Amino acid sequence: VRRWVVPVAASCNARAAVTAENGGAEKPGRGREGYRAANRMMVLISVLLESLLELCRTRIVAMFLEAAPSPEAVATGEHYLQFIGFFFCFIGFKMAVDGILRGAGDVKMFTIANLVNLAIRVLLSWLCAPLWGVEIVWYAVPVGWLANFVISFAHYRPGKWKAKRIALKIRAILQQDGANFYNLSNQTTARCNAAGRFDCDCHQHD
Repeated sequence: VRRWVVPVAASCNARAAVTAENGGAEKPGRGREGYRAANRMMVLISVLLESLLELCRTRIVAMFLEAAPSPEAVATGEHYLQFIGFFFCFIGFKMAVDGILRGAGDVKMFTIANLVNLAIRVLLSWLCAPLWGVEIVWYAVPVGWLANFVISFAHYRPGKWKAKRIALKIRAILQQDGANFYNLSNQTTARCNAAGRFDCDCHQHD
């Protein structure tokens, strides 16, 4: 499944970069516009992936099995791909909002949401698989994705992520460094003038 969500993950990484750039430009409103565009893209990618899995799931499963796989193994793989394909939109939506939080620097909430996602998938599989079989593991995956999305979106919706912009912190550091360099240059120039060394390099100091 990881191979099939690569386009979704790539879009998430792009969303994080765009959010960081717009935050640095002090235009956080573009983050919401980009988020809506990312969601539309996620729906399109999910439909394409689901269509591909529906048409080619037997061949896809065969790529990961031995030359003469058992019918049970093939059937299990086909059923899983057929099932999980309907929920690719869940991971798409959750990755889109995760990209916003990551790009804004709100890594704490991003981490919490993803840990909840992982905990739900592990606990549901561990506790319920002995009772309802391996199929519960399949259901645990989209349930975890959905919980991840709900937590991240609940934090995104009020706009709290705007207060976490990394770019503002970086800009403050650069401005402070620039001010320090300017003061150092002025001090060096004053020392050169006082010593009568008007040809000295004012960007160097003794």
